[in-house]
Amino acid sequence: MRLFYEKLLTKKQFNKELMFNIFAKCVNLANAMTLSRVIAAPFVYYLIVGHAWKSAFILCFLGGLTDFLDGFFARLFKHESLFGQRFDPLADKIFMTAIYVALSVASVLPLWTIAIILVRDLLIMLGAIYVLVSKKKVPLHPLFLSKLNTVIQIVLSGWLVCFQYIQDIGLSSNLLEIFTRFFLYGTLLITILSGLQYGKRFITALTQST
Repeated sequence: MRLFYEKLLTKKQFNKELMFNIFAKCVNLANAMTLSRVIAAPFVYYLIVGHAWKSAFILCFLGGLTDFLDGFFARLFKHESLFGQRFDPLADKIFMTAIYVALSVASVLPLWTIAIILVRDLLIMLGAIYVLVSKKKVPLHPLFLSKLNTVIQIVLSGWLVCFQYIQDIGLSSNLLEIFTRFFLYGTLLITILSGLQYGKRFITALTQST
């Protein structure tokens, strides 16, 4: 009986140490910065819908800054983890979706532009779920064009909020309006091309596996 309790205590101690190690890997400065974007998402949505452009731009800028710094600190302090690699792009999507949906609600962007961005992300997510469930041999690593698309979408979201603030204080010009329009359409084009590239890879891999 004594041996049984000793084994039980040893097992409990091992489980506590395992949970502590997992918790320690997840809770660090880099992941805290990533989490801050998720927490900030409803606030930036509220500010944009309320046309508080200056405050919204500051929050967008801080969100973009944390997106850069979380990876930097993860490498600096050797806090890179699978959790961080999965959580970081998810936090980006949540933060950007809040901004783009809010811009549409605030009548800054037409609904069809938001539909292109969201439908592309939804199709990629559904494809990834199908691959994981069916255990098909389809590579899930992000493509270069997809990474470029994410960066451009982040910059565009911040610029659109900044441009609204510029208009709000009366400093807008025809040149800035033309630049913003081209920036938006260029981003949408890259978004579509990125989605088509994922679709091509997905169909090609499925065809080869059958």
